[in-house]
Amino acid sequence: VLLLSGVGLSAYLLVNALEQRDRAHLLGQGYQMAVPFMPALSQERRASILAVSNPAPENSVALARARQDMDGLLTQFKGISSQVADAMPPGAKASIGKFVTKIPQLTATRQAVDAGHISRFDVYRAYNGVADSMIAAAGAIGKDSSGKEVALDRTMAADLMRASDWLDRANALAAGALSGGG
Repeated sequence: VLLLSGVGLSAYLLVNALEQRDRAHLLGQGYQMAVPFMPALSQERRASILAVSNPAPENSVALARARQDMDGLLTQFKGISSQVADAMPPGAKASIGKFVTKIPQLTATRQAVDAGHISRFDVYRAYNGVADSMIAAAGAIGKDSSGKEVALDRTMAADLMRASDWLDRANALAAGALSGGG
């Protein structure tokens, strides 16, 4: 009986450890994708504001390049976001879900930019909504990390992403104002 109990407990612990390892791997992949995502989003936000402020050819070329970079990252995120969300508890899953629902809004914003039917401020708000939801998802993942040091590092990373994004927002607004004549 003791031998069977030991085998059963060992099997349970092994399965649990493998699930934790797989979950940690998914979270790591999500964080690795977040690193290039935020700068790419910032570049597209800035290029979109510049294109709305001044539809000069060089601004259109910069916007096309920024969108191309962002599209590659969005494809990667779509492939893994549901897996990461499924591995998370309800609170973090909800944060990731909010981020995922914001992504399609970029298409509408892009179309409005291309048609010239959107203001600089509306472009700014649309991209900020995506950035805010990404940062919230990163923070939620960090809070759910199993190790205290990992949780602290990931929470601090989310705070650093937020501070960096605020600087990028200011840069985009200033560039748009200068390009658009004030």
